[in-house]
Amino acid sequence: AFAYFAEYGLLARERDKASFDARGLGSVLHSVLYGYFEGLRQADCDYTAVTRAQCTQDIGRLVETEAKKGGAALLYESSYYYRYMILRMKGIAAATAWEIVRFYQSSAFRPFGYELRLGSAADAQLPPLPVQDADGKPIAAIDGFIDRADVAVHNGQPYYCVIDYKSSARDMDAALAEAGVQLQPLLYMDALCRHCGGEAGAMLYM
Repeated sequence: AFAYFAEYGLLARERDKASFDARGLGSVLHSVLYGYFEGLRQADCDYTAVTRAQCTQDIGRLVETEAKKGGAALLYESSYYYRYMILRMKGIAAATAWEIVRFYQSSAFRPFGYELRLGSAADAQLPPLPVQDADGKPIAAIDGFIDRADVAVHNGQPYYCVIDYKSSARDMDAALAEAGVQLQPLLYMDALCRHCGGEAGAMLYM
């Protein structure tokens, strides 16, 4: 009886434990990469002038800032494990950022958008992707977020590149895509090309 009163009368709940799981790592990675490349975009950066040492230093500073946000500052000061995870995240984020910089240095692609939202919400940049049955009747709509999209224009035709950030190694697998398992990048590319006009250029995990 007391347990019922505590849960539903007092609305008591178990205290959250300070931790840093895979989801937290992914959130930090997304925020840091967004902040880094948005800063380069606002500065009208020449990607060919960016060095690996400069990239690593800037990313490290952003990771430190992100790691100390909110109540995480105390966790950062008191937990060796948390600091180890942040050190690990610095390496992952710096390696990812540098691969993106190298991609820009060696191609005509440039940033088109970050954290592009698909859906019917007021802040969505892209409409939801409709799903139809065999008779063409709408049965569902797909919402989601595109981590990053790049664009290159060739002979007046825009070509898009959809990138999905991952904190662990992963590759596009044609067999899994054909089997209907690895569909996310394909669906996001379809939504982007439908709404913005253009052709698929590339789909990558980073």
